[in-house]
Amino acid sequence: MNAINRIELAKMFSLLGVSLRTVFPDPQENLALYHGHTWKMVNHKHEPCVHAIPQGDQFVDSFWEQWFLTSEGEVVHRVLFNEEPLLPYHDTLVLTFDRDEVHPSVSLGHLWYVMENTSLLAWGVQSLLHRM
Repeated sequence: MNAINRIELAKMFSLLGVSLRTVFPDPQENLALYHGHTWKMVNHKHEPCVHAIPQGDQFVDSFWEQWFLTSEGEVVHRVLFNEEPLLPYHDTLVLTFDRDEVHPSVSLGHLWYVMENTSLLAWGVQSLLHRM
C-alpha cells in the first residue's frame, strides 16, 4: 500500500476511534500482507464498518476481515473464513442477497466461518506473529 492509501486507511479506522497503529503496528511492513485485499468503508445506520476483502483467486483461500462500531460504541473485529478453519470459530453464516447494504457483494451467497477476535490487531499480522 502506498502512503496515500495508508492515510485513507488511517482515516477509515479513525472513524471507529481506532489508531491505524493499533491494527497495524508497523503500517509500512504489515500492510504488505494485505496486497491481495481491497479496503472498503461502509456506513450502515450511521455505524461505520471497515472491510479488508480478498480479491480474485485469494478469495477462497484467504480470510475477510471487518472492524465495525456498534450502536453502543464498541469496536468489534471479525475474521471470516470461506473454509472451516483449524482454529476455534464462533459461528457460521450465509449472507443473502436481500437488501444487504453492509457486506461486500463478493461475500454474498457463501458460507462463512466467523471468528470474533478480541484483539483489533489485523489477522494477517497476528498470524505472522504466531509463526515466529
